[in-house]
Amino acid sequence: MKNAIRNLLSRPSLQPLFAQMLKVCHAGMNYGGGQTVEVSGELHALEFVSRSTGPLSTFTLFDVGANDGGYLGCALAVLGGRAKVHSFEPQSASFDALHKRFHEDPRVKLRKIALGRSPGTANLHFDAAGETTATLQQGAFATQEHSEEVSLSTVDEICREEKIERIHLLKIDTEGFEMEVLIGASEIIGRGAIDAIQFEFGDTFLRTPYHFVDFWELLSSKFVIYRILRRGLCKVERYSPDLEIFKLANFLCVRRP
Repeated sequence: MKNAIRNLLSRPSLQPLFAQMLKVCHAGMNYGGGQTVEVSGELHALEFVSRSTGPLSTFTLFDVGANDGGYLGCALAVLGGRAKVHSFEPQSASFDALHKRFHEDPRVKLRKIALGRSPGTANLHFDAAGETTATLQQGAFATQEHSEEVSLSTVDEICREEKIERIHLLKIDTEGFEMEVLIGASEIIGRGAIDAIQFEFGDTFLRTPYHFVDFWELLSSKFVIYRILRRGLCKVERYSPDLEIFKLANFLCVRRP
């Protein structure tokens, strides 16, 4: 039966139709629709995590790749007075905008650094100052790149410095550097002290050695993984090569009991 269906459908004349249908399917699955915080579903994911942690006096959020504070501003509105945010942005122009908006907010601690697998320095690449797609992945832009040297730390190192025992949400938006951030959080992940992790996966990984299977192997034993939709969450029940879709999507990992 399957072969009969394939023989019927696998025709050159039908390919434009299937290409359009595929775009519709990706839109319905929220692939390629995660660029804007207000409509990406990320705030619904934050509210979900906030509810699941219960009536805490403090909600510790690591905002890794804060850019100019679009996500941070929305997160503070959701979390209110119980927010305690550690915000990380290495690009000078973006950090200046971030600092201007939030430096007087006592709930926020701003750091002009990147997070990765180990402390040190690295070159941050971007197409234009303040660009939201600044990345530590070299060769990410088709046009002439700009770069600046930035300081690197790790999630584990920051937790030791600040004596942070638990992170309620580790949000990572680092344009293909997400896995490096997670590797640098291996200690706190290993002891079960992160309640939830949000990360991006998509075309920013085309020039990296990582695939979605690497996230699955690293996280699925300790976290339930969901794809973030605009109106909810879709649980990823098991790994499949079908998950290797290189269009931007956000995923939420919630710690298993």
